Parts: sequence; structure tokens; C-alpha cells
Amino acid sequence: ERLAEGLLPGYLDTIAKELGTKAKEPSKSAQARQLANIAAGSCATDSLLRFVDTVVRREQSEQNQLYQSWLRRYDPKAYNELSFWLEVQRFKLACHAESHATLLVQKVQAIVECYLRSDVSPSLLDRLPADVLKATLQRCDAHKAPQTFLFYKAERLVLPALLASFETYIAQQQGVKTRLRLSR
Repeated sequence: ERLAEGLLPGYLDTIAKELGTKAKEPSKSAQARQLANIAAGSCATDSLLRFVDTVVRREQSEQNQLYQSWLRRYDPKAYNELSFWLEVQRFKLACHAESHATLLVQKVQAIVECYLRSDVSPSLLDRLPADVLKATLQRCDAHKAPQTFLFYKAERLVLPALLASFETYIAQQQGVKTRLRLSR
């Protein structure tokens, strides 16, 4: 809940602006549940807290920009996975904010076309197992009313690798700071 208190309200406003609707702020327990869904099956809470704080809460921050630049160089596939994961989080929060159904359908279609059915070779999410990709596409095609669970398996598979790359980034940044202090 400590994470939910500071993270979700501002992020819902961002979603509302993107979708052109008014954000409906969920209760603190609903916020905690939403963020627990993000963390489902992932690693340590502190690691997740730092990751979500950097890439979601401080989306426009210099730290986030540095991380994404580093990730683009370090692992371009992980950068694509981060973009996918962020889009799914925006979609889920828009669902919880009870945004207009037509806009949610368009958001699902955009995510599917950009990341899952991409004509670009290689696919943007080529590390997803074929069975997960197929199941996710079937779920998206079968549900006429968008629901938060549509991308569940895919996002659950990419999150641990994203957290691992984020921890690598943090460790490298701390190493650089330590070397700078020692050289003075």
C-alpha cells in the first residue's frame, strides 16, 4: 500500500489525459490490489518498488530517461519488452478508471498490432514463447469488452527479466558513483 499511495493517483491522471476522460480514483485497497497484480509472480518487493517508481511514477524523469537509454543499448529486446509492459499497465489502469469502452478496445488493438502481431521482423516480443503469444492473441480476439487480464501471461513473463535488467542498471550506476568518489 505504501507504493500505491504515491504512485497510482498521478498515473491515473496521465491515463485520463491520454484517453481524454476523467480519471476515477480507486480506493487505497483497490490501488494496492492493482499494483499487486503488476507484481504477481515477480521478485523482491524492494526491487519492484524501485522499478515501478522509476519507470511508472517518474516516467518523465531524468533517471527514467537514463535507464531507458541504457536499456536500449544494453538489451534492445528488453527495451521493447519494457515498452510493451508500460502500455499494458496504462491499459490496465484505464480499465480500472472505467474509461470509455471504445477507447479501451482501440488500446487493445494497438497493443496487439504493435507488439504481438507485428509485421516487423524480428517480432518486438520474440522472447515470448509461442504458446503464450497464441493464448494472449486468442484471449484478445475472444473478448469484446476489454478486461485487465488480457495480457496477463505475457506481462508476467516479461516482468522478471525487466526487473533483472533494472537491478543490473542500478548496480552499474552505483559502481560508477563509487569509482567517481574513489578517484577524487
